[in-house]
Amino acid sequence: MSNPKSTSGPVRRWIEPGIYERTRSDGSRVYELYVKVNGSPRRRTLPKGTALQQARKALTKLRAERDAGHSPLGTRDDPRLVEASEVAIAALRRRTKLTGKGRISEATVESHEQRLRDHVHPTLGRRRLSSLTKVDILRLIDELRGEGLAEWTVHHCLTALRTVLREAREHDLLAHDPFQRIPRNRLPAQAAQDEPRVLRGTEVNLLLAKIKSARDVAAVTLLADVGLRASELCGLRWENVSLTEGAVKVDGQLARKITPGGPMIVPTKSAAGVRTSPLTPRALERLETLYTHERQRGFGREDDFVFTTFRGGPLDRHNLRRTIREAAKTAKVGHVTPKMLRGSNATAYAEANVPAHVAASITGHSVRVYLANYVKPHRDRLEREQALERLLGHGYGIE
Repeated sequence: MSNPKSTSGPVRRWIEPGIYERTRSDGSRVYELYVKVNGSPRRRTLPKGTALQQARKALTKLRAERDAGHSPLGTRDDPRLVEASEVAIAALRRRTKLTGKGRISEATVESHEQRLRDHVHPTLGRRRLSSLTKVDILRLIDELRGEGLAEWTVHHCLTALRTVLREAREHDLLAHDPFQRIPRNRLPAQAAQDEPRVLRGTEVNLLLAKIKSARDVAAVTLLADVGLRASELCGLRWENVSLTEGAVKVDGQLARKITPGGPMIVPTKSAAGVRTSPLTPRALERLETLYTHERQRGFGREDDFVFTTFRGGPLDRHNLRRTIREAAKTAKVGHVTPKMLRGSNATAYAEANVPAHVAASITGHSVRVYLANYVKPHRDRLEREQALERLLGHGYGIE
């Protein structure tokens, strides 16, 4: 095989048949493998630091796969992470159709896809797989923590990334594992935080002030003031809203995956999820504004979705989550999710001394789940001061 020529940039040096050494513009050196597949030369660049003996083994493996009738090298031998993610997600979706061992749920695949899109790709999506190192992983961890994400959330984001890299190695798109030499103490804890955070009313106001469109303001207001799940909110139709009575009826939620001919609205998460909840004055006002806007656009009929895209389709809950996250970052109230707003609503009912069985019914829980999973302490100075004031008022701790 003749020595491939480069008119500019990196310099390649022949080592032995099928193996070249390329000197990059920054002075570093990497090995390149050349194999002919169906008469067409294909190339693979090995990660920096790969030894010559490892390059020989990789070349032997590629040739064996080619001789067995497989195509070991694609047209792009060193894809970017965002491209490798597409390959990995497609492979995972095929596994959702399996039965028994090896099967993966659609919810897990969707969760991986969302975390990659929202948290991993903005930082590392354009990086070539061969150039990913532990430094990149550590930088991603630091950035996710800097955004205020909980350790458990950071852990799930890294799990999604690990899944992509594992699929890349199985498809021979990657020869190393960037996670391999990361110290254990630099990785996020693999346990949920003891007490999930909830927002006070003032923090919700700061969040809402940073949201611009009338649709998104109304949507986030309903999450915070009514305690809807994101899927319930996205599945709302105007027939579920009574502007005269100031109430919203929840009897379904938007399907996780919408397919042609498939149902868009599915039953609520549980029987307790079917409910009628009151609207706060500001939620009612913003829904009235949104209704006027939707009528001007030609929507707003009873069977139309309340929160719509430009073409009238339902609002995607992932886009809603992204809107909340970006507004919270701008408002400097930390990392906020739709579930956190739902918990804030449940906690506000408890602090207002609304009976637990009533609040649970309004928010769509059983009393046990309402008290155990949604009513949370704020764990801040104001809460401690109020607790002390009530304690002293009870006559305890004073002489």
